Order: sequence, then C-alpha cells, then structure tokens
Amino acid sequence: MSLMKILQEQLSTQAVSALQKQLGGADSNQVQSAIEGALPMILGGLAKNTQSSSGAQSLWKALDKDHDGGILNDLSGFLGSGQAQQAGQGILKHVLGGRQNQAEQALAGLSGMNSQNAGQILAALAPMVMGMIGKMQSQKQIGDSNQLAGLLQTEGRQLRKQPQTGGLMNMLMDADGDGDVDISDVVQRGGLLGKLFGRR
Repeated sequence: MSLMKILQEQLSTQAVSALQKQLGGADSNQVQSAIEGALPMILGGLAKNTQSSSGAQSLWKALDKDHDGGILNDLSGFLGSGQAQQAGQGILKHVLGGRQNQAEQALAGLSGMNSQNAGQILAALAPMVMGMIGKMQSQKQIGDSNQLAGLLQTEGRQLRKQPQTGGLMNMLMDADGDGDVDISDVVQRGGLLGKLFGRR
C-alpha cells in the first residue's frame, strides 16, 4: 500500500471536519482539494530531501527524536486543537525551505482558497505525514535511513504515474529540469493545477 493511501485513510471525516473548523469553516470542497494537493507536496519534498545520504540521515534522526506516530491516535483532536499548524511550520521549513510561500500560493491556486488557509492546511498535515512515517520507523517497518529514502523516492515515482498527481509531482520534483525542487514553477504554471484534479 502506498504512503499516500495510508495517509488518506488516516484522514477520517471527523479529522477533515476538525481541520475545516480550524480554518473558520472554510468550504469543504476547497479543503478537500487542498488536502489532495498538500499531501503530494509534502511527500515530494521529503522524497527530494532524501536523495542525498545526509538528507536521509537527517530525516531519520528527526523521526526517531520527535515523531513516534502518537498524534495518529487522536488525529481529529490534534487537528482541531490548533497545535498542528504550529508544529508543522518547523517541519515545512525543512521540507520546502525558502519555497514555502510559493507552495502556499500554488496550493491556493489549486484549491480556490486564500494562501493563508492553504498554508494552514500544509502546516497541519506536515506533522501527520511525519507521524505516519515515524510510526513505521518505530514499528521497525523501516530499518534504516537508506530504506527510508528508498520508500519515499518510490512513493514519489508512484505519484508521478497517477493521473491525479502526476503532473503536480513532476512540476514539484524538478519543474525546471535543474535537479532542484522549484515550487515557483508550480505557481507560474498554476493554470495546469486545476486540470490535474479535474477542474478548469
């Protein structure tokens, strides 16, 4: 089963509703669209970061230290508490680096919501992604940093093959062909994002 599939199964109706309430009752369709775009963004960023052995080792240590998957035991409560966005900001700084603002703008263009709400969704989901992978680590489903990197990069390749996420992942992972994630390219080509998810 793919990481994306596992994450989607963690997001129950109650969890999505809790997140929606944190956004002041944002439109449910926009929230769902933002989730569909945010999860591949985060997974893609992690996959890119683990292409180097040092990046994979840094992620492995971060998971071991701070992410045991405990938040998944009450994900609705975590997302509804407001703690998720605060915890996620630090994660996004490592995952997206200086391109976080561009990522928020791209997600806003995809979902139709404003960039502030899009950023809140990105931040809220980041600890969930880390928690899910950290749980796999703590349960010995992932043996070391090399296996972690392989898992994430395989997931990135799988997402590229999916019609719903392939175009987005291709743009995210190496939009400008220089081997670097450049989310500004996603913003510039934002007209394609709606088409990826069946909208015009």
